[in-house]
Amino acid sequence: MNTTLETAGAPALAPAARGFGLANTLVMLGRRELWEHRGLWLAPLVVAGILMAACIAAILYTHPDLHAADLSWFTAEQRAAAFAGANWSLASPLYLVAFMVVFFYLCDCLYAERKDRSILFWKSLPVSDGLTVAAKFLVAALAIPLGVYVLAAVTDLLFVCFWNLFVTLGGGPQLRMWDGAAWVGAEWRQLLVVILASLWYAPIYAYLMLVSAWARRSPLLWATLPPTIAPLIEWLSFRTHYLWDFIRYRSFEIWRILGLGPMPGFAHGHHRDVAAAEFGSGHFAAAFSNIDLWLGVLAAVALLYAAARIRRFRDDT
Repeated sequence: MNTTLETAGAPALAPAARGFGLANTLVMLGRRELWEHRGLWLAPLVVAGILMAACIAAILYTHPDLHAADLSWFTAEQRAAAFAGANWSLASPLYLVAFMVVFFYLCDCLYAERKDRSILFWKSLPVSDGLTVAAKFLVAALAIPLGVYVLAAVTDLLFVCFWNLFVTLGGGPQLRMWDGAAWVGAEWRQLLVVILASLWYAPIYAYLMLVSAWARRSPLLWATLPPTIAPLIEWLSFRTHYLWDFIRYRSFEIWRILGLGPMPGFAHGHHRDVAAAEFGSGHFAAAFSNIDLWLGVLAAVALLYAAARIRRFRDDT
């Protein structure tokens, strides 16, 4: 009888099982991560709210002389530069906070599920270790950066709308900061920078996940000590600095290729705007065609595979 029921039920279950494909599985696993680690999206939202409140307060309580200033003589290029500067100034803190949150998340994501024994439940589901590791990585390297990119764009639009409304009502200097072409160009360049950063830092993200899967305790310590101590030992032992050069190269080289200096927003000690910086398609072409970018992606794949294998056999119970 049981055999008959199982045979009768199999055709009904098969289409549903086939319909729930790889993409849907990754989406569900990603939603699980965002549900369990709410700081990933709450922190950027809180920072965006604080930035908007600070900007509104700065606009409302600026000096009366600035309110009365006549800025109508600004050229179109100067207006576009001011608009682009505001765009990146609002976006930079969001990306910085997102990077910090993602860093701590990756150090903890595979370790925490062993610590609280929830891994026993998740391993009981028909989801492989590779898919689980890939979903966590995609949340950190793709979902969060793109989500912060959208949040930064919305925050920028809200700020511009409030500023222009304030100026229209006669509450501030006559300088309307809106340029549709400049905004589209700024957002497009910013999106390319986000994609490049995700690809360039992929091996670092994968390394943090590998440590999280391997460490029996204090994964943050294990993740940060080797890159800190190893260059010092090399210098004391051999008076060379190859490891330090490699770490510095992997951390900042992508920004030098884009002409943004050691970090986005700064170059040669002066503030540089990602939207208004003097780089064009040639800089992005050089960055995307850089062999080290794609070697890093291959290294990230290898590290993620190792993390999945370690997760499969690691048992701290």
